[in-house]
Amino acid sequence: MEEHPTEAFTNTSADKCWETILDRLNAEIERCKSLGEQELPPLEVLQSINGHKMFGFLKPSIIQAIEAQDPSHQCVEYWHHKELSSESSGSGNDASKCSNGSSNSLGDVKTKLFGFNLIKQEQEDNIEGHFRSFEEMKSLLQGFLKKASPAELSAMLKLFSSNSQVTQWRAAFVALIEEIQKGCR
Repeated sequence: MEEHPTEAFTNTSADKCWETILDRLNAEIERCKSLGEQELPPLEVLQSINGHKMFGFLKPSIIQAIEAQDPSHQCVEYWHHKELSSESSGSGNDASKCSNGSSNSLGDVKTKLFGFNLIKQEQEDNIEGHFRSFEEMKSLLQGFLKKASPAELSAMLKLFSSNSQVTQWRAAFVALIEEIQKGCR
């Protein structure tokens, strides 16, 4: 794969991204085999590699940084699973509990990391120190969108409805989140 430095692997979850990498490696191994190359790893070896561990997602510092993004424990599914896993295993950083599969695509945006929905929240979100209902949040967003120009709305539509396979769209999405976070401080 070193011959393809511009090839990017992005997806809505670490699991799905790793599956994409494995699919690409399998295809490359099959291609090389068809060209007669002999010294190639068996396809089974790839399946035994833990992508989360290889890319550092299981490091305590990474898990702490991810968990720090949800200080109010609004991602109920993640925290509930962590609590159950800690009780059953006695450890908070087990590789087995972080490698749940995910079949999400951006068409069905349920952003997951380690198999957990990171954007699933309780009925109310904590904003500026007090709670707002879904209807209040919807009203605020409608007001925000009414102020946007047609070009801004078009850009947001492209951003949220793209396949996000293009690195530039991912970068734009990250930049949007950073700007929103700056405005909330």
